[in-house]
Amino acid sequence: MSEQIKFVNAVGEEILLHDPGKIEYLYGRKGAFMPPFSVVMDKTANQDGSIYRETVAESAEIEIPIQVLGTNGADLWQRMRNLRRILNPKKGLGRLVATAPDGEECTVTCICSEIVMDESENNTVLHESATSIQKMMLVFTAPYPYWASTSIFSKTFTRGLQSSFFPFFPLILSSSQVFSEDVVDNQGEVESYPLWVIQGPGSDIVLRNKTTGKWLALSTVLGKGETITIDTLSKVDPNRPAITKNDGTSLYPDLIWGSDLWLLEPGMNTITIEMNNATEESLVQVSYQHWFMGV
Repeated sequence: MSEQIKFVNAVGEEILLHDPGKIEYLYGRKGAFMPPFSVVMDKTANQDGSIYRETVAESAEIEIPIQVLGTNGADLWQRMRNLRRILNPKKGLGRLVATAPDGEECTVTCICSEIVMDESENNTVLHESATSIQKMMLVFTAPYPYWASTSIFSKTFTRGLQSSFFPFFPLILSSSQVFSEDVVDNQGEVESYPLWVIQGPGSDIVLRNKTTGKWLALSTVLGKGETITIDTLSKVDPNRPAITKNDGTSLYPDLIWGSDLWLLEPGMNTITIEMNNATEESLVQVSYQHWFMGV
């Protein structure tokens, strides 16, 4: 199986960037294997060299060379217009979806920021009644440069009830404060953004990552059947609500001072969940993806 890549725009329209007889991927792709990084350092007066602070990934620019084919010149121009319509950057952020030869599928949020078309000899071939070709470079800008697996992994914490969330067995929780402690394995190369769904009844909820020492606490009382969704991807996407109740109410003001919308580190993360007044109907589910530096 060869690598496949497609673009899905903001309204769900998609186009294969390797579609035999219509679009062919050409060798020479850039920017998809790893984003650029900046090394942050400070200078100190009267001291040689610099002090290292951190390494930060910059937004990525991904270049994908293709050639568009048509049965004739008119058909080629129609296909190019359709490509331009789907890639139209005015529609907003879309995503590239790449399927590796081993079947692993990853996606990166991006926008087509430029189409570079070279109409010089050998790059443009037009015929009235024969195959016509136009070579071009598609340039995509990814504000957040990491690629996420399309597979979603889940773990559910309950109080004595069996559930079937792949790929983990549920954990048994107590009716008092501490639900349980267990390990979540983030097999990605960088931090993962957990999505939490907490179902009541319960109160005084605390989510702890003992591996990093970070925690998140809410001074909230949940009734039977009420839920809270905590989406840590809101840290990189301001259009996503961070903490909401099932009626749409924002619970961000209920965060206890010192809380952090913490992430899952690469590797094993020991997690403790606490909730007072839990019953058999209470549960906490965490879902996450594996994130990679590239494809």
